[in-house]
Amino acid sequence: MKKLLSVILVLILFFCITGCEEGKSADKNFNIETDMQYYYRQSGTDLPMTESPNGYYYMYYSKTNNIRFYVDKETEEATPLCSKPNCLHDNPNSCDAYFDVSESVMNNQMIQYYNGKLYILCGEYDKDFIEYKQYLLRCDLDGSNRKRVSDDFDFCFSFWCIHRGYLYYGRDNGIVRLSMDNLDGESEMVFEIKNYIKDNESAFQPILAYDHYLYFNVDEQNEEENTVESYAVALDLKTLRYNKIRYKDETFVSINSFAKGKVLGICRDKKTGEYVYLRGNLDGTGFRECYRRSEISTAYCDGNYYYFSDAITHAGDENYIPNITVLDLDMKELDTFKLPQGSWWFNAQSTDCFIMKAVDKNNRPVLVYADKGQLGSCKGKTIEYKTLCNMDFNTNTDNYYYEAEL
Repeated sequence: MKKLLSVILVLILFFCITGCEEGKSADKNFNIETDMQYYYRQSGTDLPMTESPNGYYYMYYSKTNNIRFYVDKETEEATPLCSKPNCLHDNPNSCDAYFDVSESVMNNQMIQYYNGKLYILCGEYDKDFIEYKQYLLRCDLDGSNRKRVSDDFDFCFSFWCIHRGYLYYGRDNGIVRLSMDNLDGESEMVFEIKNYIKDNESAFQPILAYDHYLYFNVDEQNEEENTVESYAVALDLKTLRYNKIRYKDETFVSINSFAKGKVLGICRDKKTGEYVYLRGNLDGTGFRECYRRSEISTAYCDGNYYYFSDAITHAGDENYIPNITVLDLDMKELDTFKLPQGSWWFNAQSTDCFIMKAVDKNNRPVLVYADKGQLGSCKGKTIEYKTLCNMDFNTNTDNYYYEAEL
């Protein structure tokens, strides 16, 4: 009898442990080693972050900085991503934490973790400072062993991602991919349009990858080339077949995020002017309304919660502090909170925390950390956070590094 009770107790403990682990891994369709980290997506650009099993990597841009920070998950401490001992991180020419990131717009600001390495889209001008070329750079997780792993790309693109063995990026006439095992090989066109605007870097944007699908918006000229048709696409990466994503009366739907094996999209009700949030199948079909808002809000999901930010409604107002509405996966409002002073760019991020740029009382940029365990108790107040580190290490205003600030 005692032996039977022991067996039962062991089984109970086993199922409790495995059940907890399953709950922690919120998304069975996602693999951190091989998949694009969609939870760092945001409208128009990417939050300059990526996640590895042991930490987070944050990219910061200002007039004097183009620097990467590492945040350890266990200690919750941050440091510039530099492998050199005793480095002061104040010289871009000698510190590993600085990168010459591509100067094209929007998504090229993304850093991506993939199979134990970090990848960054970089670029440089020719000797005459006329022609600009992009290439992909790889480094170890401590910032060392930088290696250029591709030739110059044949097109300067703005939107890209690495997903399940391939680098995907948008050209002016389509989406192409390169094998991560042979980045200098011949590219494959996986989606193509006939009528396009030559050299348009943003014809396909944003590019999102989830499971075995690729999602993107398309701007295509009509046959007369005097108007542009916009539509969203769900592309099956196994068959290269696609569906145009529509809702009811052919309303344009833009894809925002994913949860429970479903796609989250947004469209506008032509009658009421309200913004309608929809959930659909991964192949871009079967969309149903799940939520409405009177003002447009960017929507994200980390696998546990949906987040709606009103920053886009107040774009241009430097004094505005964005409000974030938190919903559970059944679209029931759970909480609201304000971002820290100086924070604007928001994203769902990991299931554990938010890492953001803010400013201290002296208006200096700092990297901050907010635990998601407090969600449900913010009640409209500023989310509680701790400062990880100062972000301005390089004070030389004459260097040539990227001058757009995020």
